[in-house]
Amino acid sequence: MSPPELPSGMTQRTKRGGMRNTFQSTVMGTAVFMAEMQRKVPLRTKLAVMALVLVIGGGAAFVVQRQRARTAAEAELTTALAQPEAEALPVLRTLVGSGALDDAGRLQAIERLGQLRDAAAVPALVEALGSNDEVRVAAAYALARIGAPGAEPARARLGELLHDGRSTNPLPYAWALAALGDAEAAELVVEAIPSGQAQALPGYDSTVLARGLGVPGLVSRLGHADARVRQFAAGSLGPARDPAGTAALIAHVADPDQDVRQAILVSLGRSGTPEALGALASALDANRALWPSLQVAFLNEVGAPAMGVLVAREEDPVRRAAMLTALAAIADPRAGDALVEELDRRGDVDWRVRLQIGAALAEVSDPRLLAVLEPVLAGDADWPRSAVEILGHTGTAADVEATLVSIARDRAPLRNAALEALSESGACGDEARALLARYAPSMPAALRGLGRCGDAAAMGLARARVSGRLPARGATRAEDGEMWRAALEVVARFRVADLAPHLLELATDAAADPVLRGDAAAVLGVVADDANLDTAVDRAMDARTPAPVRQSLVRALRRRTPASALARLMGYVRGGEDDERTRAAVVIVGEQAGPEVRAELVTLLGDERARRFAAVALALGGDDASAAALTAALSADAALATHVNMQLTEMTW
Repeated sequence: MSPPELPSGMTQRTKRGGMRNTFQSTVMGTAVFMAEMQRKVPLRTKLAVMALVLVIGGGAAFVVQRQRARTAAEAELTTALAQPEAEALPVLRTLVGSGALDDAGRLQAIERLGQLRDAAAVPALVEALGSNDEVRVAAAYALARIGAPGAEPARARLGELLHDGRSTNPLPYAWALAALGDAEAAELVVEAIPSGQAQALPGYDSTVLARGLGVPGLVSRLGHADARVRQFAAGSLGPARDPAGTAALIAHVADPDQDVRQAILVSLGRSGTPEALGALASALDANRALWPSLQVAFLNEVGAPAMGVLVAREEDPVRRAAMLTALAAIADPRAGDALVEELDRRGDVDWRVRLQIGAALAEVSDPRLLAVLEPVLAGDADWPRSAVEILGHTGTAADVEATLVSIARDRAPLRNAALEALSESGACGDEARALLARYAPSMPAALRGLGRCGDAAAMGLARARVSGRLPARGATRAEDGEMWRAALEVVARFRVADLAPHLLELATDAAADPVLRGDAAAVLGVVADDANLDTAVDRAMDARTPAPVRQSLVRALRRRTPASALARLMGYVRGGEDDERTRAAVVIVGEQAGPEVRAELVTLLGDERARRFAAVALALGGDDASAAALTAALSADAALATHVNMQLTEMTW
């Protein structure tokens, strides 16, 4: 088909560019059309056609402009969602209020503002409450997360939506108002607990709901027909520690539902008043099936007073001993009473029991520790030594210092154990310091203890030893090795930087005792400056460096690596060559990388050559962002996950 003829003077041209030339094409076409129509069409018709064409052309331009604005807004949203909080918030607020995003993007921005609990976004969220139902609900959830007092300006609008008969689901608005302390709205949310709708609310928090109801509202719910509501009320009254709430819990302690009874017993333990603990003790025998779960709750949520009540009711000595051990492990300073009461209850001098209770008292630094262990200390065989070691575990040295000094001075078989205990407990009184100084030249425990007291004499002794040569492989006596380790510990404690060059020599001495060489390297990582550590990196990456020496240097560099050295080590990760130097570089990078290096490691997860090593480095250390990227990469690639697991399992550095 031949092309149509154009008016005289016009030339056929082909337009390219699609949407960007729509307006121009429309106007040019209009000009041609109008030129043809000039001679034939009445003036009124000409004007009408011209207006129609201009509207069409302007509408096309508006569509193009709107699409460009939306594309730009979506790009801003994507960037903001990946940015730190301080940079993201201003952008998200603007995007929510601008109307440039489509509903899906707006929902994302609103949800993120709620997660960040941004009170400054409340005006934009209030405006969003006037949008469609989906956006309104998202804004209500965000306001609920922000809560009082930040979201207070939204109260009136939320109230309107709650009482708007046209709303198909008023629960999101009730939840937002409950978070602002509105008791009426909290009542509505509580009534949604039996159906599970309340618990399914985004950001649902029973503590927030309980605060909205108040103690009277919670007390009234203890008689509710639904057990889940009663359980919520019972569990919420414990943290309130209100006398009226405690009295109500005691009154309902025989609730027919087992889960409700457990919530009541845990809340009585949390209340901790004599009346509450008495009611707890009385109710335990009728609820023996709950003891295992109560023990877990008491240890994780409540602490010593309630656990002490449970221990006292347990008659089996083995289970009671296990409870005492668990009680000591939570290091609740209130546990001492229960522990001492257990000793009185036993009414015997079984040293095993005394040691167990003494160890538990040491964990909570209870001053009754010494009285409990005194009978054991007066005994013989290995029991006194165990008691001395326990004394060193207390965090209050003043309670045990005089006893330990006396033992170290007068009982030679226990001297080393007593010196260790003085050192471990941090005892640095005049008598303790004098005794430690006396034995520091020959006894490692005394040298460590004197160093922990910050005594200059310890530094002199340590410097003299570390300035020498390490014993050769296979030629280290146990006593000599312990003195070396004690001296190195003192050097690290005093941060003796001028010994760094010599420590580098010790760490790279291939003929030296390997354990002490590694210890020297660890101290090097504490005291060395950047120059010495740069040298250590060069030696670790030198192919001629023996593998055992390289391992020692890696031990130093895992403690600290200069930024300039990390940049060099990243070259090995990028190179992806599977050799010992690369594996060493991966370990150092993994444990020392800052945010910028971790970001590059994440990028390298997409590099076929480097991804295995980048993944191992990220597995050794990272932040939330890099952990998420690593998890995604391992989930998508089973071979990569196997490689990382194998490397971490076999790692010898």
